[in-house]
This record gives sequence, structure tokens and C-alpha cells, in this order.
Amino acid sequence: MWWVDKPGSRTWPEINTREPVYFGQGANGHFLWIAPYLDLVVVHQVGTPGGIGSFDQARRRMFGQPSVSDNEFEEFLTRVLDAHPDQGLIQP
Repeated sequence: MWWVDKPGSRTWPEINTREPVYFGQGANGHFLWIAPYLDLVVVHQVGTPGGIGSFDQARRRMFGQPSVSDNEFEEFLTRVLDAHPDQGLIQP
């Protein structure tokens, strides 16, 4: 599923871009964030240990698996945008 993150209704309020951005979000911290006007695509994938078999799935349920929270992704995305060469395009 895709979402539009636009000024006035932000999923991550600290990410204050002047134009709409688009994003997809999966389980445990898989994100795809697209800002066409910045010519920027950010992909974040969390490593999933093991395979897809029932034993591997049970092991992940029992011992946990890596994950990234929305707040952690917002901090990561803030750092990516801070490094963008054209800061004038980012803030409204």
C-alpha cells in the first residue's frame, strides 16, 4: 500500500518538506520513501534472519527479529535530508 505525505498532514511531522512525498511501509521497519522534487528515493530494509520455513518463523517468534520503529526511521530520514546538497528545496 502507498501513502501520500503532504504538508498539513504528515506521518512524520519532523520531516517538513515543501512538496508531497510518497511512501510504502512494511513490517518491522521496511520503508520506501520517495520525494520526486528532490530526485530522492530512500529504501530501508531490515535484515530477516533465517528462511521462510515454519521452523525459521517459529524461531523468529520465539527469539525476536530485528526491527526499526517509526521514530527511528524518522531520525534516519532526517539525517539523510540533512545531507542533501540542495537544502533550499527541502524546507517550505
